[in-house]
Amino acid sequence: IVLNEGLKSIGEAAFFCSTVQEIVFPSTLEHLGKNTFYYCRNLKKADLSRTNITRLPASCFMYAGIEEAALPATLKEIEAQAFLKTSQLRTIEIPENVRSIGLEAFRESGIVTVKLPNSIGTITSRAFYYCRALTEVTTYGTASDTGADTAIQAYCFEGCPELSRFEIPQSIRILGQGLLGGNKKVTRITIPASVMQINFSAFNHTGIKEVKVEGITPPQVFEHVWYGFPDDIAAIYVPAVSLEKYKTANGWKDYASKLKAS
Repeated sequence: IVLNEGLKSIGEAAFFCSTVQEIVFPSTLEHLGKNTFYYCRNLKKADLSRTNITRLPASCFMYAGIEEAALPATLKEIEAQAFLKTSQLRTIEIPENVRSIGLEAFRESGIVTVKLPNSIGTITSRAFYYCRALTEVTTYGTASDTGADTAIQAYCFEGCPELSRFEIPQSIRILGQGLLGGNKKVTRITIPASVMQINFSAFNHTGIKEVKVEGITPPQVFEHVWYGFPDDIAAIYVPAVSLEKYKTANGWKDYASKLKAS
């Protein structure tokens, strides 16, 4: 299907359960409705890069057969379950203008690599939950301050057993509970200076052995028992000027013997 130039909107569930194999989108497209390509099992490619859409709606490609997805620079929001169970999708680059990725947006998809912008705002709970083939999460672009509540929320990357490289965007302020739960292949992480709060058991039950924390001020911990990192962690490197501060800070003092000056 070749959609005509001048078309600005595609309505809700417009191609629901269609057998369409390819769609050519016009550069004038600005809006997609919910469930637009839900269960389009034969649709292999979604090239939206020439369009002007700012929001990818809920369940837009849920259960679709897409192997490739190219997103436009104008995109600001990916809503809940937009790519849920897209089992053939292998890679995704989130454009720099995207500020939020919704609940379970890529849950149980087939993605292997993800590129996140350093300007991202919020990655909502379970956004990449049970992506069993995911091996690499990297960041790119210029860091920007997108607000005090920017977060990677709870369980975002839980159930990703093949993940071996995990980078945290430099815009993130809060790291959620159980962030990498069950993952044993990520052994080193860097926590950017932007991170101000790390929630309960964010990195416990993982294979992390070495952490570098860039913040001069220790990120806040509110739980009485934090379980922030695995018990067998080898070293936590912090800024030399703040070593003593980390050793007395709530939560961090429980790892005092592992704290080292970077």
